[in-house]
Amino acid sequence: MNEGGATHVGCGRPARRYFLTARVSDPERAHEALARIRARYTVEQAAKDYEAKIQFQAGRSLKRRAAALGYELVPKAEPAPAG
Repeated sequence: MNEGGATHVGCGRPARRYFLTARVSDPERAHEALARIRARYTVEQAAKDYEAKIQFQAGRSLKRRAAALGYELVPKAEPAPAG
């Protein structure tokens, strides 16, 4: 256990499958567990989206700074020879 009282258990998909099966025998608790799993997936996706946004912004910022210093991070493509 960590300081917050939670234990890292790895992938939640196997646990989710058990709760999907348990909807028949104990629908109330299975529903609660599935709602919590769904909430966790929502938070994880939001974190991934935020990280991608930050990385995109950092890349744009780096390109702007490099251009201001006269550097070209991605060379421009040469036009194809005619003919």
